[in-house]
Parts: sequence; structure tokens; C-alpha cells
Amino acid sequence: MSCSTQSDVTIERTLITSEPYVDWNAQWSSRGAWPVQWICHPGVHADDVVVMAFRSSITCETQQKVRLHITADERYELFIDGERVARGSEAGSPEQWFYETYDITFSKGTHALSALVWHLGTQGPSPCTQMSIRPGFFCAAEGDAHAHLSTGVALWESHIITGYSFSWPYPTELPFTGARIQIDGSKVPWDALIGRGSGWIKSQSIGHGAHASMVDEQSTATWLLAPATLPAMALNPVENMLCRHVERINTLSTEKIPVSEKSGESLEVTAWNALLTTSTSLQVPAHSMRRCIIDLNNYHCGYTNFRVSHGKGSYIRVGWAEGLYDEVLANAGGYTVPSKGNRSAIENKYFKGFADTFLPDGTASRMYRPLWWSAGRYLEIVIQTQDEPLTIENFSIEETHFPFTWKGSFESSDPRMAELFPLYKRTLEMCSHEIYMDCPHYEQLMYVADTRLEVLQTYVMTDTIELPKKAIKLFDASRRPNGLTQSRFPTRVTQVIPPFSLWWVGMVHDLMLYRSEKQFISERMTTVRSVLDAFRFHCTDENVIAAPVGWNFIDWVKAWNRGVPPDGERGLSSPISLQAALIYNLGAQLEDYMGEPALAKRNRDTAQRITDGVKKLFWNEGRGMFADDLEHQSFSEHAQCLALLNNGVDGQERKQVIDGLLTATDLHRATIYFSHYLFETYRHIGRVDLLCERMNLWYGLKALGLFTTLETPEPSRSDCHGWGAHPMFHYFGTILGIRPVTPGFTKARITPQLGTLSYAHGKMVHPSGLITAHIVKEGDTYTGSVELPRGVFGVLVCNGEEKEFTDKVNF
Repeated sequence: MSCSTQSDVTIERTLITSEPYVDWNAQWSSRGAWPVQWICHPGVHADDVVVMAFRSSITCETQQKVRLHITADERYELFIDGERVARGSEAGSPEQWFYETYDITFSKGTHALSALVWHLGTQGPSPCTQMSIRPGFFCAAEGDAHAHLSTGVALWESHIITGYSFSWPYPTELPFTGARIQIDGSKVPWDALIGRGSGWIKSQSIGHGAHASMVDEQSTATWLLAPATLPAMALNPVENMLCRHVERINTLSTEKIPVSEKSGESLEVTAWNALLTTSTSLQVPAHSMRRCIIDLNNYHCGYTNFRVSHGKGSYIRVGWAEGLYDEVLANAGGYTVPSKGNRSAIENKYFKGFADTFLPDGTASRMYRPLWWSAGRYLEIVIQTQDEPLTIENFSIEETHFPFTWKGSFESSDPRMAELFPLYKRTLEMCSHEIYMDCPHYEQLMYVADTRLEVLQTYVMTDTIELPKKAIKLFDASRRPNGLTQSRFPTRVTQVIPPFSLWWVGMVHDLMLYRSEKQFISERMTTVRSVLDAFRFHCTDENVIAAPVGWNFIDWVKAWNRGVPPDGERGLSSPISLQAALIYNLGAQLEDYMGEPALAKRNRDTAQRITDGVKKLFWNEGRGMFADDLEHQSFSEHAQCLALLNNGVDGQERKQVIDGLLTATDLHRATIYFSHYLFETYRHIGRVDLLCERMNLWYGLKALGLFTTLETPEPSRSDCHGWGAHPMFHYFGTILGIRPVTPGFTKARITPQLGTLSYAHGKMVHPSGLITAHIVKEGDTYTGSVELPRGVFGVLVCNGEEKEFTDKVNF
């Protein structure tokens, strides 16, 4: 990231690998201490909900380049000479508190630096993903600038920003994304937002900056600083917004008022669209109320910017929703929701979402914007004016997400597959920021099971490695005393889903195969072994896994209690045991990679014992399948898939399990998430034709007006859920059949299975470039070509033969 300010200053965000100021030769008691202090406004206490500003300045006799390391608790916006140039801090935890590094070139003269900082409390109203210590700001300048700009060394002034307040949108539901903001323009010290004006006082030092090696018991520092690992998030203007409805209202409570064309004001719709497309200002008359529905014509995560003039005493509410509802929704955060139907339809439907409010002070050209972004497709803008009209000069949205560069591509004889590609990519973008997310509208939390599928999508479509590694490392840091990782992290609300800890081991295994990173993986092996040992502790005398304490979620099967299979709460459940056996085998491969054959053998032996135990207790000879429970009353696709993926059955029993999986009508079916493992099973047994059939759920998304993939089959709570885009991975890994077989993808195995397709072409990302495959199927015969990056060894498994090759093979 680089940009220039109006004062001829350039700033570039830089990723660093070595941490400054850490003096390894220092005295034991001060090792790891930075010569820089955290600061705070002296009137702010440790758990205050507060918005603050900090400012300092530097005078340069000539052009000068300065490196700054900046962070804050919770977040900051950085300004130079009154212009916002950066945002932070990158999401982490107190044990990994990230700071951004900026290389700033100042022109000759005096330049002002300021930061807008907010802290919403360690228990709320901050988002669940936010882990905090106390309000604070930190700036460390290298070289000669240390004396002029480092906090606790140079003079930094502070100012409390009044006029910002926060409230829960729905008192009966924990809003994962945090409280919504209200900005009262009459109470905001507007100049202070950008480091200007009066009322500033000297900041107070609150503790040393510290590296993880800090050992001084007297230090008040509790943030362990680490350099940011990611580039700046993308910021792009949202275009193609469309006002679809404006109506006069007589109440601010609009959630029970259906959108109706009969009540619409067509002329005002035209005026709103002129505002959105050409920034033509519009005026809302005095003593009036309006409701406007804006369609963003895609799914977006964005910061709203509302520039208004006059209208003193007015009320503006900007709400975001993924779609409008066919019925009144009592609770926008709940899991049980009414249908949304076709997302492109709004007639006779109800809006319910998360909203911020702005109270204009009547001054000309004020910009109102919340501190954090929101997500969805639709906006509801509700306005009430008092004695003077309100002029809206500009309304815009800055979209934000991780800056992926897409390199993969795919097409096939079924055009519906390629038509879904924009939905997959859009979903992954919207669920990827400073961390991966399950969903951007409702939770913004990084869960292991969701993230594993998102990372696989990342590997086949991009050469991004920073975000997958950060996800793995954060989950590693979440490990609990019982040896299991948390199910989601970072978060201030602890949750443990034991099967997700197993999938985290799968994530580490995926990294080994797709990108290697041996040193990084070596550093994760302590937790890999901890997770596997934790499950060994729950292995019974019958050699099956007794359900660990926690939420033993497997999939959102309607017949299961909160996604937990029968007896999965406290008893014995075959899906949990079979998943454990599968992961022990992956753990064995990791130990082989680490050069630990004894530990590898131990894991394989454990996997075999569990497999044998499951056969003894859960195998139903009459049905030729594995039951979910000891009473053999419940059977699922999940148990059969995990047994087959684990190679837990062979011979006649394997044939029986496959037949049951494919023909039994009473199995509990995999929903969107677990269908990834169902698709893996179809690949494993050579029935990709069935994968093509199960794609009908995805083929129906566009007809529903969706731009992203769902969380669950309809009615779905979330319209944008990262795990729902997993077919993008299977286009490459299953249909084209491209898989790594050695660490770092040095050897590729290509086993095309086109199922019902007659051809498929694609380019899949590889650490050394692209793997290009052109596959044609006529009857049972395959022809085509595969091209590998230089230095990569390949094995083509096709037409009943295996062919080794390098560079390119035609067949």
C-alpha cells in the first residue's frame, strides 16, 4: 500500500520480519522491552468505552524518510496533515498484538500526525472477535525520529471524542459483530477527529511496549507486540448502487412495514439515483420522514460515508441486510429465520438488519461514517427532519476485503459450473479480511471448520500464503489447558468444538501438501500432538472416542441437536470416532514429514485401534453400514463418508458401505458444509457423477438472486458463508483431479473424473506457477493434456494406466 497526501507526503505500508528494539543482549529483567510507551488520555480508565484522538508533529529541515510502527487497542485510523492514510490494528490477540509498519517520506516543513482510536470494552459492546486489554495507542519511530514521534518519549497530546455512543441492536441476541454506533454531530469535536482544534491535553504513559520475551514482573505491559503479517485490506468504491424504493413514513419503526410499490414515491427514487450515480445532491424537506431501500446489486462489505448539510436535529439511520424477508423477522441475529425467497425481490417484503444512526448538527458539509464496516446487499436509509430541510450532498461506500489476486480458472461442458465462479470468488472475498470469517453479516468470526475449506479454496485459486498461515497460527495460539484448540479465534467468548480441533490438524496437513512451509509447520507440531493426545485421553477400553466435553458439532443436520450426532454430547458416536481416526492418519503423515517415525507409527496404530473399535460397536451387518449410535437407530452419510475416507473398510464391507451411501433413502444427509467431505468421498470411490448431481443446490443460487453461497439449505440464516463456496476447490481437486502427493506439491497426481461432464479445462495455482489441464471424455475414455510448472513431477492416472511425466503430457 502506498499513497500520497495533499501535503506532498508519501506513506507505504511495509511488512517486516524482524522486530525492532528487541535487544537480546539486554539485562534479563528488561529483555524484550521497547524504549517506547503505550499512552492514553489521562481521564480514561482501563475498561472505558471510549473514542479518543492523539496527535504529535515533526519538523523536517529537508525531505526525510521515517519508519513508524503503530498499533492501538482496539483500532485506529491514522491521519497525516488532516488526511486519513491508514487503518489498523490487524486483528490478533493479546499474545500476538499486531502493529503496522509505515515508511513515510515527509517533505520539508512541519507535519502533523494524528490517530483516531476507539476501545469498546473487554466485555462489550466490542465485536466478539475483538480481544482487548485497555484503551491505548502506541507509536514507535526508528532512528532520529524516535525523539520526535515515539509515544512516551515525544509529546503526544490526546482528546476524548464525544458524540459517539454504542448500543446493542437487539437486547435478546448477542450481536457477534458488536454494538451499532450513533454519532451526534452536535457533540462531536470535529476538528479533533483529524488532529486539529483546541482542548488537547498531554497523554499519559501506561506501560512499555513489549516483545513476547518480556520478563519484567514490574511492567504494566500486557500486549505482546508482533509485526503485522498481512497487506493492507483492499478499499474500492462501490458502484452500480440503485435506489429501488422511497416512501413517506410516519414512524421510525419500519421493521413491520412491508415494502410496497403502491406507497412508493417515483420522483424521489429518481432523485436518489441521481445522488448515487452522479453525486447530485438532494433535499429532504423539513418536518418529514422518508424511507429509502438501496440495492447494491452485489454482496458488499463496506464503510458508509454520508455527507450532509443543514438539517439540524435530523435523524438518519443506515441499516444493512443481506435480503428482505417474506415475514416479519423478530430477531436479526437468530438462527431460526423466515424465508427470504428470491433475494432480488423486495415487493411486500420486510427489512430487518443492523443499523447505525447519525444526528446532524446543521453545519454544512459534515461527513458521517461509522468506525467499522457492515455487510450485505441492501441498505435501508430512514430519515426524519425537524425545522429545516436536510441536504444530502454525497452518499458512498468503500468496499473492503483481503486483496486476493485471482489466478485460477475453470470451464466445462456444463456452463452452470463456470457461471457459479463469480459467486465462489465473491464469497471468499467477503469472508476474508484480516482473518477468514464464517459470515461477514452476522458473526465475522474465524471458525476452524469454515476456515479449512476457505484455505483450500485459497490454495487452488491464488498464491496467497499469508492469510492461511495466520489462521493456522492463531488457532495454534488458542490452545486450551485440555490440549484442544478453540473452535473460533481470536475471540473474547471462549468456545470449544472438539471435532474442529481435529480439522485444525487437517489444516496443518493441507499446508504441508499444498505449500510446505516446513519450519512453520514444525512450530505447530506441539499443538498438533496436543490435540491428538487430548483425543487419546478420551479413547475408551472399547477403542472408540467418548465424546469430549464441548460442542461436538459435525453438521447442521436438522434431526440432530444443534448439529451434534446421536450420543455425541456425552456418549459414543461413530462420526466423532471416525473423524478422529482419519486425523490420526493425517497426523502420522505430518510426523513422517518431521522425521519422527516412532510418532508416526503411534498415530497410525491409534487410527487402526479406533477403526477396529468402531467396526465392533457400530457396524450393522444387516444394513452393511455404520450406525451413528450404539443402538443402531441412526444412520448418516457422515459416518459412511468418514469410514471410506479413512479406508476403514475393505473388500465386501467396503462395497456394502458404498452401496448404502449411494442407495439408502433414510440416511441423514450432509448439508452444505459437510458436503465437502461427501464430495471427497465421491472422488475416493470414483463416483463424481454423483457430485455433479448434488451440485443442483448450487445451481439454484442464481435463480434465488444470490451473489454468494449460503450457510445452509433454505431457509438460510446467512446468505454469505465461506464454507458454501467449497465446490470451487472440487472443480480442480476432484473433477480435474489435481492433488499434491508430496510436501510442497513437488509431485502432483492427476486423476481426472468428469462424472457427467464431457470436457473440463482449468488452470490451478501451484507454488511454482500454474497447472493447466484440458480433459475430454468420450464414453469411458479420456483424452487431453496436462502441463506442469518447471521442476514439478507428475503422475497421470487415467484410462486404467499410470503415466509419470514432467513438464507436459498428452494422452
